Amino acid sequence: RNVASSLLALFVSELVGVVFVVLVVVEVIFGVPGFGALLYDGIHDRDVGIILATTVLPVVFIMLGNLAQDLAQAIIDPRVGAE
Repeated sequence: RNVASSLLALFVSELVGVVFVVLVVVEVIFGVPGFGALLYDGIHDRDVGIILATTVLPVVFIMLGNLAQDLAQAIIDPRVGAE
C-alpha cells in the first residue's frame, strides 16, 4: 500500500507516452491510415495546423490521466486530502 501511489504515478505517465509512440510507429511502418500516420505526414509536410492539432489531443489525454491519477491516489491513500 505504501508503494501504490508511486506506482500509480509512474503507470499513468508511462502508459500515455508509450501508447502514442507505438501508435505513430506502427501506423507509419505498416501504412495504416490513422492518427499516427496523420501526425507523421504533418511533420513530413511541415503542416503546422496538423502538427498542433495532433499535439493537443495527447495533451488532453495526459491531463485527464493526471486527473484520474490524483483521484485514484486520494482513494488509495486517505492521508492525501483535498483541503
